[in-house]
Amino acid sequence: MKYILVTGGVISGIGKGVISSSIGTVLKSSGLTVTSIKIDPYLNIDAGTFNPYEHGEVFVLDDGGEVDLDLGNYERFLDITLHRDNNITTGKIYQNVISRERRGDFLGKTVQVVPHVTDTIQDWVARVAQTPVCATGETPDVCVIELGGTIGDIEGMQFVEAFRQFQFKVGRDNFCLVHVSLVVETSGGEQKTKPTQQNIRELRALGLAPDFIACRSKNPVSDSVRSKISLFCHVPEQNVINVYDVSNIYRVPILLQDMIKLIKVQLDIKPRGKNKLMRKWHDLADTYDITSEPVNICLVGKYTKLDDAYKSVINALEHASLFVNHKLKLSLVESEDLEEDVQNSDPTRFHAAWHSLCSAKGVIVPGGFGHRGTAGKMMAIRWCREKKIPMLAVCLGFQLAVIEFARNVVGLTDAKSGESPEPSENVVVIDMPEHNQGQLGGTMLLGSRTLYFKEECVLKQLYGNQDRAKERHRHRYEVNPEYVEKLKSAGLRFVASNEEGNRMEAFDLSGPEHPYFVGVQYHPEYLTRPLRPSPPYLGLLLACLDQLDSYLSFPVEKREKWRAKTRKHSCDHSDEEDDEELGTEDLAVYRVVRTVLFFSRSVHRTSLLMSEENVPKTAAQLKKEKARQAKLEKFQKKQEALKAKAAAQADKPKEGKKKPVKSEKPAVTSYTFDHEKGEKKNVSGDMPASYSPGYVEAAWYEWWEKSGFFKPEYGRDLSQTNTEGSYCMVIPPPNVTGILHIGHALTNSIEDALVRYNRMLGRTTLWVPGCDHAGIATQVVVEKQLKKNRDLSRHDIGREAFVAEAMKWKVEKEAYIYKQLRAMGGTYDWDRACFTMDPKMCKAVTEAFIRMHDKGLIFRQNRLVNWSCTLKSAISDIEVEKVEVKGRTLRKVPGYIDPVEFGILEEFKYTVVGSTDTVTVATTRLETMIGDTAVAVHPDDARYKHLHGKSVFHPFRKCNLPIVLDSFVDMEFGTGCVKITPAHDFNDYEVGMRHKLPFVDCMSDEGLINDVCPMFAGMRRFDARVAVRRALQELDLYVQCLDHEMVVPTCSRSKDIVEPLLKPQWWVNCKDMAARSIKKVQDGELKLIPSQFDKTWYNWLDDCRDWCISRQLWWGHQIPAYKVSLSGRESDDLDNNMWVSAHSEEEAMTKAVEKFKVPASEITLTRDEDVLDTWFSSGLFPFSTMSWPDNTVDLKTFYPNNVLETGHDILFFWVARMVMMGLELMDELPFTEVYLHPIIRDAHGIKMSKSLGNVVDPLHIVSGISLEELHKSIDNGYLGEKELTRARAGQKKLYPNGIPECGTDALRFALCSYLTQARDLNLDVLRIEGYRKFCNKMWNATKFALMQLGEEYAPPQRDVMSCKLESAQFSTIDKWILHRAAVAIADTNTSFKEYQFQQCTTAIYNFWLYDLCDVYLEATKRVFNKGTDSEKEAARHTLYTCLDIGLRLIHPFMPFISEELWQRLPRLGSETAPSLVVAAYPKSGDVWLDSTLEVRVNLVKDIIHTARSVKDTYLESKAKPEVFLTTCTSESVSDLLLVMEDLIGSSKLHLNETIPLGTAIGTVGDKCEVHVLVKGLVDPVLEINRLQSKRDGAEKAAQQLKETIDKHTEKIPAHVRENNCNKYTSLQAEIATIDAAIANFKKLSAN
Repeated sequence: MKYILVTGGVISGIGKGVISSSIGTVLKSSGLTVTSIKIDPYLNIDAGTFNPYEHGEVFVLDDGGEVDLDLGNYERFLDITLHRDNNITTGKIYQNVISRERRGDFLGKTVQVVPHVTDTIQDWVARVAQTPVCATGETPDVCVIELGGTIGDIEGMQFVEAFRQFQFKVGRDNFCLVHVSLVVETSGGEQKTKPTQQNIRELRALGLAPDFIACRSKNPVSDSVRSKISLFCHVPEQNVINVYDVSNIYRVPILLQDMIKLIKVQLDIKPRGKNKLMRKWHDLADTYDITSEPVNICLVGKYTKLDDAYKSVINALEHASLFVNHKLKLSLVESEDLEEDVQNSDPTRFHAAWHSLCSAKGVIVPGGFGHRGTAGKMMAIRWCREKKIPMLAVCLGFQLAVIEFARNVVGLTDAKSGESPEPSENVVVIDMPEHNQGQLGGTMLLGSRTLYFKEECVLKQLYGNQDRAKERHRHRYEVNPEYVEKLKSAGLRFVASNEEGNRMEAFDLSGPEHPYFVGVQYHPEYLTRPLRPSPPYLGLLLACLDQLDSYLSFPVEKREKWRAKTRKHSCDHSDEEDDEELGTEDLAVYRVVRTVLFFSRSVHRTSLLMSEENVPKTAAQLKKEKARQAKLEKFQKKQEALKAKAAAQADKPKEGKKKPVKSEKPAVTSYTFDHEKGEKKNVSGDMPASYSPGYVEAAWYEWWEKSGFFKPEYGRDLSQTNTEGSYCMVIPPPNVTGILHIGHALTNSIEDALVRYNRMLGRTTLWVPGCDHAGIATQVVVEKQLKKNRDLSRHDIGREAFVAEAMKWKVEKEAYIYKQLRAMGGTYDWDRACFTMDPKMCKAVTEAFIRMHDKGLIFRQNRLVNWSCTLKSAISDIEVEKVEVKGRTLRKVPGYIDPVEFGILEEFKYTVVGSTDTVTVATTRLETMIGDTAVAVHPDDARYKHLHGKSVFHPFRKCNLPIVLDSFVDMEFGTGCVKITPAHDFNDYEVGMRHKLPFVDCMSDEGLINDVCPMFAGMRRFDARVAVRRALQELDLYVQCLDHEMVVPTCSRSKDIVEPLLKPQWWVNCKDMAARSIKKVQDGELKLIPSQFDKTWYNWLDDCRDWCISRQLWWGHQIPAYKVSLSGRESDDLDNNMWVSAHSEEEAMTKAVEKFKVPASEITLTRDEDVLDTWFSSGLFPFSTMSWPDNTVDLKTFYPNNVLETGHDILFFWVARMVMMGLELMDELPFTEVYLHPIIRDAHGIKMSKSLGNVVDPLHIVSGISLEELHKSIDNGYLGEKELTRARAGQKKLYPNGIPECGTDALRFALCSYLTQARDLNLDVLRIEGYRKFCNKMWNATKFALMQLGEEYAPPQRDVMSCKLESAQFSTIDKWILHRAAVAIADTNTSFKEYQFQQCTTAIYNFWLYDLCDVYLEATKRVFNKGTDSEKEAARHTLYTCLDIGLRLIHPFMPFISEELWQRLPRLGSETAPSLVVAAYPKSGDVWLDSTLEVRVNLVKDIIHTARSVKDTYLESKAKPEVFLTTCTSESVSDLLLVMEDLIGSSKLHLNETIPLGTAIGTVGDKCEVHVLVKGLVDPVLEINRLQSKRDGAEKAAQQLKETIDKHTEKIPAHVRENNCNKYTSLQAEIATIDAAIANFKKLSAN
């Protein structure tokens, strides 16, 4: 099952519902079965009690579900039948959870939103997605899920969290997220992306990352806007889909075809053949656009102020009008406006309503509830009946038509409905039995019912002359059966009823006396389809056009031909054509071809196309016609070429699939070394034509390293205090198990940015590199290599030789890791690099163990540990994967041929000693019953009071087990009896300790049953499970086996099932250290960033257990502890007192002699062969790297470190232990701040894993790599054949063309720009390429600048940054760009201090791209070409200063390109730094700040954007029209006119001059009007029509807003009221501007 989740805000028109439906439609066109789910985050159980003015209509399904109207869209678009469960509400979910809680499904558990509500949501979705929704009964292939509401609203949080979990549960290969976001367009036409960026940030912060962004917009989104959204929202540009306003809703699926192709690729959806569905949608959309003849229908309703209240009715009318080839012109009349009360109170409204009614060709009177407006509806019905106007009355309309007939034909003047409060003796419409007046929700006749035709009639013919039909109902009242005969006798023909005949379903007065007068009790609109309109509605439209008889005269099976015969516009399609076979360009041309065919065949051709003889064509029209003709010719040529190619290849034998064509790579320039490596790079030559990462990043690192820039001693004496302070950080040492992946690249990028920034601030800076020996992980991988290459085990070669093998592995991997770190630009002090098993590190580890052992913090004890039988070692908690299984599950276990069953709970009985009574216990690990030593019951459990003090009999060990009383037993769970196995279960261990039970260890290190029970001795544990089951069955003690949700602890290294075993181990008492660590955070001495992790810190350390630090390995720090054996005494390995710790055996002997007061000759020492947990040595890293315990200069200078940066996943395992060890051994925190970055997942949100093929070597991104080389990179012996196959498939899916060369700078900048406070980060590797383009932009900008500066340019001899600007020297635009530089400096420094890396990179990016490149460089071109010498000099100084600042600002993130470009700049007179690495970072530009200037230039930018937008609308891009600005103060823009002229592309810019005829107008809010002279270039008549349409839209929006404002109450928040008023004012201003434009074009037309 594939799932597509659609999220977003509330958008009217083409919103999430239409887009979701359209996605499903296109998928269905590929032969797939599609279902849909709508999620509404409100507490209502369903939509049944909604106010139609707030939520629109209530849609009813076959099963009676009252649901959101979007489900109607799904059914209509997909032609499926949904169920009530396809609409999920918060109320339904809570009702489900609470009813299950009451039923006892959650006994003993605290029911919470997470996991109980979120799990229920996930289970509901998974269940409903599998439910058939089409007539064939097929299980759906794809489920499209619309999440209602707005992301971030509290109401929807549980659904967001549920889907965050769901995406991993079903796998990202089966899950796709489409986010719908509105791209706001200013009045000047500028498209704003900030709201979209904010939406995506919020979505990502909640753990969901969109795969596609559907940008809703008024006009097509430009490529630059799509690129910007892609860049800042971390979505590939091709996945940013534009859904702009289209002429009709049927065009939306057509618009989404390209996106669906991408979704199919991402989800690996295989089409099941093609059908003609999309062709029919093309036809439908074209028919809607081409059809011009209107058919006027009047809808008389009670809720007409909101179109959505009649959504299905309007759809049914529209479908019918398209079928009869007419354009629906619908008038909505409020029924109350037809009544006499309104005639008195508002005669204008009254007459307008009656005018609409009387002008209509046909009338629809739809359903509703309540007495209001019913009089007006009956007036409309009477009008139609008496005036012979075609009418369809539905539901309430049907009932009112019966009442109207009873009053005015039968003579029952007081006839009424039971719903009316008026007294009457003739209640002709009565309450139904299903209606419970005390409860409104769902208490009526709902859902699909069969109606039976009782006689021949027009309505029956419309249903295909069938005797029965199924339709959906939703009503509480029905025609009173007692009046049916009286009504019939008066001429009201009830033509359909229920099967029993006592419930009237329809009347039909159509015939000679009336063209169409039909009423139906049901709602036929619920079953209308775009390609299959509802029969009653179709009949109404046919009658309106006098075509009903013609239609009905056709045989039922040929009625589609009637449509074809009567179509005024048709389009031929050959059976072979299929839009999906055409490319995007071809498809566009094909549309043109088809549109031309439509017009050419139109009988109204002269009304649609201007005749050349009568109306001369404008230049623009001629140009369009020429372009259209060119496209047609191009299309025809391409089709001919395709046919020729197909014919040529028809006879050729078929070949295998071709490899995908690689996209053209950017040109690559290589740097040629003309100097020794390590010498400074030669930049004296010309800059290459374009940016090339390989060229730019060559040679710099070696020079930096050789020059000593990375060392804290550079330029200073460590013994002297630096007034700027010091800054120290240690690398989270990567494991030497393999190579670094993209997560390490993120760590490096963040840390190097921090280190470079602080170094540039002048601080004494040290960043210590290193690697971790990674005990278990390295030993496992070296053992695999040993087995693969030499077919040997470690035991075959011995400990010493194995350690030597591991050391060789370490040397090889460490070298490559350090190569990766250098390539990533990390400014580490390589002379201080540390490996956790280096001599100085071993010394620190030994010292720490001894001190803590001597103090009693480290002790030896026999306790339960997590044991891996495969590794034969204890493992840490972090190495235990908790695999959840929902029930009976088979899993592969190392060493077992057959899979082992988990997820079961087995019950068996123990016999009570001395009686025939039994007690039943349950277990998930039946084999452990061999080691049972007691049965526990709760002391308050009355069921077992009689067993207190008694025992049960163990059937295999033949011994008695006591029944103990313990309150840990949950009386409500199972039988209330619990078996106790202290030696094999962590909870039972505690019970055993409390009751002093024997600890019976029944399992060996290898997982074999030992001789504690001879009948099972030597069996493997899971074989023993089967044997124990059989033995219990033979003794009639086995009860049953049940499915059971459980967690299976699995070793992450060996994939073995972890077994709790009793082992003598070394432990650390963490209680006091943990308490100190908690207090440091509480007191603010240690700051965790983000602070959301404070709670995690407290939770972990509040319940910090003793830490097992010994491992049964050979690779690692051997524990410096010696067992003391005394002559003549028994030696107890478990006795902590018999152990001493020392630096050497000699020291150990001395300590033993002193401790036991015996001579050395009576003592035998045996060193523990175990090694320490890797985290023990890692916990010392901040000070062991400084040569602790020796009191070195480094230790004095750099301890404590300033910050620790790492991933949040090791907050406890590493960070907390460093803090505890630092406080214990140094009596000081190891650092004062901890920055925790997100965990990187792949683009689909899947955790990175070698076996999935989504782990990426950063160097592959830096240098690029082909798919073939990617495959080779994982063929290194780590993975088995199955895993290799899976990994290669994963690589091919993610990188079908390999990975393009992006460069280190682009990679680093991209990674840092991703950083938010979310827990996970979904990285699309291919998106990093976008930042390479940004590098190219910087390259070209600097190249242009150097050209303008010239070879003779000399920067000012003093630092311009410290000087105020003199007005005479610098222009306004010069001052503005320096102001923007000052803003960027302030934002960057603030963001660095607050660890807001995304904000930091955004500030720098915006300065370079949007301020410097887009505005300033363009604005200075005129100065450099035509300016005075003083203007040029000021511009050069400004340009130089901005480049210098920009390169310094970006250097921490992009070190290579910034160095390359900076070295090419001339030097400031005050600059002495040889490299940007040690240059000063910009700290302040406050002297340049000018907020007034910011406002002025922003106005200018808005004017430019508006003028460009107007130009783009009317003229060619190269046109240079005159532009006039009015209502704009000269003080604001006069000194920037030339800048505006250049950036607009205008031949002349006029300020506040007389506006000539023939200008197009744009507005900049209420500040300025922009007039672009288009006279002679456009057709005034066409422009007037276009502007009038635009005005109508604005006026309608203003009217709706005015009605909203008029209803404002004090309950509406003030900011909402103010916002609405501002919008209304802006709309009024826009209307005034449009009116002026229309008047202008009218004058032009008149002339």
